[in-house]
Amino acid sequence: MDAFDPVNENRVFDPKLHPHIPEASLPHCSELTKKGTACGGLLRPHIVWFGEQLDPDVLRRVRIAMTSADVCLVVGTSAVVYPAAGFAPELASRGVPVAEVNIEETSNTCTLG
Repeated sequence: MDAFDPVNENRVFDPKLHPHIPEASLPHCSELTKKGTACGGLLRPHIVWFGEQLDPDVLRRVRIAMTSADVCLVVGTSAVVYPAAGFAPELASRGVPVAEVNIEETSNTCTLG
């Protein structure tokens, strides 16, 4: 089964192209259709794909949260996609403790204090 990306209808997620992720393990919609049957469609994870823009309201809320942050935990990032890649270095430059947890070092690793 193919699932179309709701943001970019030209992109298709085909589980057959990603054999390491069994389709049964992916999140599926359990809402009922108008006919009373389960939708069963693949659900989109709550993440931003490469090439997508962040919701301006989300960015606004991040900026507000950053003004009162006591600590920042960064987990599983390449630290190359902006504006998100700049959040931790900005906090670190203001003296906020930042912990980065990744399998490999990123371009931010040595700059986080």
